[in-house]
Amino acid sequence: MELLSKIWKNIDFEYITLYIGLHDEEKLKLIEQANNEKIKILKESLLTVPYMRLQQIYKQIENLEIENNPYGTKIIDKYGNRHATAEEFITLQKNHWLTQKLYYIIHKGSKQGGVAYCPPIYRHAFVFYSATHEIQEIIYVCLSCIRIVDSNNKHLEASWEFYKKDLPNLLDEIYDLKQSTNGINPPSSSRLYWRYYLLQKFYEFLNLFSLK
Repeated sequence: MELLSKIWKNIDFEYITLYIGLHDEEKLKLIEQANNEKIKILKESLLTVPYMRLQQIYKQIENLEIENNPYGTKIIDKYGNRHATAEEFITLQKNHWLTQKLYYIIHKGSKQGGVAYCPPIYRHAFVFYSATHEIQEIIYVCLSCIRIVDSNNKHLEASWEFYKKDLPNLLDEIYDLKQSTNGINPPSSSRLYWRYYLLQKFYEFLNLFSLK
């Protein structure tokens, strides 16, 4: 199991987009019902389609069954394909104070003691993009079972404090920013501007002097 902090250091990125998904139970039920209808039609077509198309039909059925199962499902993959419930929640530039804070909380703790054995549901995905908008890496998070994996499904290790306190608090701050500014830094006349500016400089300072 590799340290999450080590993965971060190897990512060359310009901005992070947080995607959320698999959280709307009603929408998941509707998707499952629609997919089951498609699966039924596809299975019936297996009796009549030409032999050369059988593998294509089986693959379509497999993909629909995967989409019906939230456990282990990725809300966005490294090719940019999104799950039907995936929502592009917020984008943060590399120098944004919340990006700086994410870096800080990942690096400040020691490694954890283990992971839960329940099937993971990765409702959050931090997608790292290059300056040319290409996906460099994805970090998937399941807070319920204390599990993080990368785009290759490799398990990553972080501290208990990161899972139980730091990351949930950071997500709350991201949600607050989204509500108050629609994901955009407030103008210089706003009181929030100075709060965000000072927080950014604070985490830049911590990352510069404490995390070498």
